[in-house]
Amino acid sequence: MLLYSLCLIGAAAALGLGLAIWYLQSEGRRIPPFALAALHGALAVSGFILLLIVLAGPLPAKSEMYGAPLMGRIAAGFLVL
Repeated sequence: MLLYSLCLIGAAAALGLGLAIWYLQSEGRRIPPFALAALHGALAVSGFILLLIVLAGPLPAKSEMYGAPLMGRIAAGFLVL
C-alpha cells in the first residue's frame, strides 16, 4: 500500500505540474478545466490519506531494514507543510 500511496502522490504532482505549465504558458488568460483541478486534488488527498493509513498500521518486517517507517513519517510531515 505504500507503493500505491507513492503512485497517487506522484500522479498528483505530475498533474499539478501540467496544470501549472498550462496556466503559465497562457500567461494567466486561460484557467485549466475544473475537472483536472479536482482530479489533482482528489489524487493528492487520497494519496495522503493512504499514506496515513499505512503509517498507522504495522509495516512488514523487511520495510524497517530500508527505513520505510521513518521515511513515511518524514513524507507525511512534508505533505502537511
